[in-house]
Amino acid sequence: MKKIIKALTAALVFTGSSGAVNAATIGAADIFRVGDREWAQPDLFTDLSWNDINSVCPAGECMATELNGWYMQGWTWASVTDVGELLSEFTPYAGGFVYDEVDSSWAPAFLELFRPTFSATYANFVAGITRESQIFCCQGLAYTFKEAVLDTLTFTNGGVVDRVSVTRGADYLTTSNHSTGAWMYRDVSPVPLPAAAWLFGSALLGLAGVGRRKTA
Repeated sequence: MKKIIKALTAALVFTGSSGAVNAATIGAADIFRVGDREWAQPDLFTDLSWNDINSVCPAGECMATELNGWYMQGWTWASVTDVGELLSEFTPYAGGFVYDEVDSSWAPAFLELFRPTFSATYANFVAGITRESQIFCCQGLAYTFKEAVLDTLTFTNGGVVDRVSVTRGADYLTTSNHSTGAWMYRDVSPVPLPAAAWLFGSALLGLAGVGRRKTA
C-alpha cells in the first residue's frame, strides 16, 4: 500500500510540475501597470470557459500551473470590483448599472494600453471574464447576454457614445469565446531599499546627531 501511495504521489508531482515547466512566463510586452497593480492583456486568455479558469484560479488566486499556455503563479483572477477599480483609473465610472459619455477621451486611452479582444469596422473592445461575470471595454456594440461592459457604440450618423455598464451572469460558465479573455492582475511589490542607501542614510543621521551634540 505504501508503494502505491508513493507511486501516486510521484505521478501527481510529475504531472503538476511538467505543466508548469512547459508554460511560458507572461512577458513585459503583455503587462501594463495601472496604479499599484500590473494587468495582463486579457487576449492571452481567450477560448477559455469560466470553469477552465476557475480550475486554475479558484477564488481568484492562481495556482503554480499553466492556463492557456501561461504560467500563473503570482497572478490573481480579478473580480468585478477589481476591474471596476481599473476602469475608474480611466473613466468617471463609479459603479451602478450604466454610465454613458459622448466622444470621451478615456476609451481611446484605455485601448492604447489594452489590446482589443475583438475588432471590426463597427467595434473594438476588450472583453474578459471575471470571477463573477464578464467585463467588456470600449468601442463595441452591446450584447444581449449578461456582462459587465465598457464599450464605444458607433452610430450611422457618426456619433459615438462611450459606455460602462455592469450586470452579472454565467454565460461563459461552460462555453468559451475567441473574442473573450480574462482579467488577471498581480500586486506590485514595494522596491526594497538597497543596503548601501540604508547605510548612507544611517551615516547622515549619525553625523546630524554629532552636530547637535557639538552645538549643545
